[in-house]
Formats: sequence, structure tokens, C-alpha cells
Amino acid sequence: MRRRRDQHGGLPIRLGPASNGEFVPPPASPVVRETIRRANSEAEVLARRLGVSRRRFLASLGGSALTLVVLEACASAERATRTTSTTSMPTTSTTSTTSTTTSTTSTTSTTTTLPPTTTGGTYEVPPEATTEPEVAEEVLAGDEFVMDLQAHLLDYDLTPDVAWDGTPFLGQIFPQVACGETDPRACFSIEAFLDLFFLQSDTSLAVLSAIPVPGPDNPLSAEVMAATQRMADALCAEGRVLAHGQAMPNLGDPAALLGSMAEVRDRYPIVAWKAYTHLPAAVPFFLDDHDPDGVPVGRPFLEAVRQVGPPVVCIHKGFRGVGGGSGRFADPVDVGPAAAANPDISFVVYHSGFEADVAEGPYDPSAPNGGVDRLIASLERAGVGPGQNVYAELGSTWRFLMSRPDEAAHVLGKL
Repeated sequence: MRRRRDQHGGLPIRLGPASNGEFVPPPASPVVRETIRRANSEAEVLARRLGVSRRRFLASLGGSALTLVVLEACASAERATRTTSTTSMPTTSTTSTTSTTTSTTSTTSTTTTLPPTTTGGTYEVPPEATTEPEVAEEVLAGDEFVMDLQAHLLDYDLTPDVAWDGTPFLGQIFPQVACGETDPRACFSIEAFLDLFFLQSDTSLAVLSAIPVPGPDNPLSAEVMAATQRMADALCAEGRVLAHGQAMPNLGDPAALLGSMAEVRDRYPIVAWKAYTHLPAAVPFFLDDHDPDGVPVGRPFLEAVRQVGPPVVCIHKGFRGVGGGSGRFADPVDVGPAAAANPDISFVVYHSGFEADVAEGPYDPSAPNGGVDRLIASLERAGVGPGQNVYAELGSTWRFLMSRPDEAAHVLGKL
């Protein structure tokens, strides 16, 4: 079997192109490519110095420290070139005799056309953490509570020892399909989910978040979520898996919305409602019903949330290409007005309005960008301030930003 090329260079922190299957990731940036190249070169040297294999070194906290140290060095070098020239990523050679960040850099300058940029955040990891376990432990280890606020699985009826017959299924678009199971649908099962979350990761609590698939063919239905919770309670400490109620107010009879939501709430232990305003594409809506092109169900939906409970709405905003929906309805322009009009309802904004093709920088209220700034501007215009009833979720947003320290700092600071 041909091995798949590792776009992350075998590093413990995955910096290369990645996706949860909802979008096509952009190619690795020059900073990421140089980080992968240099970190792998350094790993060989440090592993020999420590008398361990390269694989064992990278699996240690020292390997994670090395990845962050090199990423910061490469990002700093790229940042310096932006303040003086339009040159691309500098070519770098590194010597590891005393420090993993000792380097020489050569660049070819051209006419300055880009404005100087303010330094964003940095990964504050001392170089000695790469070779001294005690230092790495102090900087990177911890017992923090880890919550995954947007977890998914896809449960299908599987026949033991019977190979998949090739019938198309939703999971085919996700990278997890290559997990090695004879039937790739098993890669998304309840059992696989619990193994990945609670045995192979440090996740303390996971929230199963509804997906925009209507009807009985939904592989993450309310019943599947409940079954997952029962299995998790039996195998783990009780309460480690929570669940959303699926809300698709733009489908079906609006007059039946209140009753159908009450039925879900009475039958299942949900903690919030999950909705996608841009899906299905034929019937998009906004939470405040400000757009005449949308289905006018936003306000009735929020009134039903208020009456039925729980008073928490998790709403997808950003990543406009997800699901092939009506992209402009994924704009968070409606969040501010909806939150201001419904102060007794909490709004959790999934992805925070982030778009993969928009560079994040300082917030300018007079010229907000087409990404996270849209959410901030919507809240400002509506008079919704920090600490009120809107919460920014990062999810896939952080997966994009973690390899861009400047942009990451801007987004965290703005939010």
C-alpha cells in the first residue's frame, strides 16, 4: 500500500494544510514550510545529542517545544522582511550547537511597498525546553480543563465482517475516512469517537454539535447523540459528553416550530440549540430577519428558544463555503441585533465569522475586514459590549491561526 505523504513533516504539532472536511484548506505558507524543514533538521541533531531516536524525541514535550521555538523564529524572520521589503520567506540555515534558534539569514530586498506591521503575539517557549525535560514540563505541561465545543461523529448501521459496498456516504468528504478500517464508515462511529476523544487526547468534556442534515438520514441525530452519551457515561465519568438540539427553523411548518422544539427538549438532555443560517442553500435566513431574500424565521426561532429553553443558541458564522450554502447568510451581521433584542439568550458564534481567505490584522471600525471584524462591528453597532450575551468560538479558526502568530494575536485581542 502506498503511504500517504505527511504534509505536516511528522511534527507533533500539525502545521500543514488540514481540514475537518467542511472546507478546502489553503496550501502551507512559506513560514510553515520553512518551520517544517528546519524543525525536522533540528530534531535529527537534538535526538542524536540526547541519545534517542528522532521519533521518540518528537513524541516528547521537547519535540513540541522545538516545533514552537522554530515556528516563532520563522514567523519573526518573515515579520522582519515585511517591514522593509516585499521579499518572500528568507532562506535560513540553522546551527544547533548551543540553541535551536541560532540562525543566519539572507534576503534579497526590493522596493518597499508594504507598511510596517506591529508585532503580534509570540510563542514564549525558551530554547532550553527542547533539551531539558523539566523546562519543557514547566512550560507546556498542565492539567487544564479541555473542552471541545464542536464535536461530531457519523453513526451508520454496520454489518460485522462485511466490506463496504461503495455506496456514497457523508463521511467520504472527511479526512478521517482513511483511518484504516475495512469499512470506512466505521471511522466515524461512536466507538471511534470515544476512543479518539477520551483515550487518544486530553479532552475533558466534548459537546456533540448538530450538523445541517434534515430528516431520518441524519447520521448525527438526537438519538445518536443520546446513545453516545449513554455509552460515555458507562465508560467514563458521567457528564463528559453534552449535546445540542438540532434547529432548522427554515424547514417545515413555522407554526409547528415551537412544538417540535419542545418535543426535542423534553426527550433529550440538550444544553443548547445549533443552527446554520446559510443552510439549506434554498432557504437561508438571518437571526434578525433583516434581509427580504431570507426566510423570515429568525425572530420566531429565537422566541421559541426563549419559551422552550435552554436559552443558548450556537450559530455557524464564517467559513461561508461550508455545505455549499448561501455564503452571504453566513455573515455575522445579524448577531449584534439579535443579541441586543434578546438579552436573555446567550449566543455562541461558531468560528467567529472567520474566513480562510481574509488576513486578520488590527480592528478598524471604519473599515472592518471580511472576517472576524464583521462580528465585532455587528456587536458594536447594536451596542452589545464585552461580557454580555455573545461568546466567540474558535474551532477551525484556531487551526488556521496557530501557525500565524501575528494574526492569531490580532484575533484573540479583538475578540
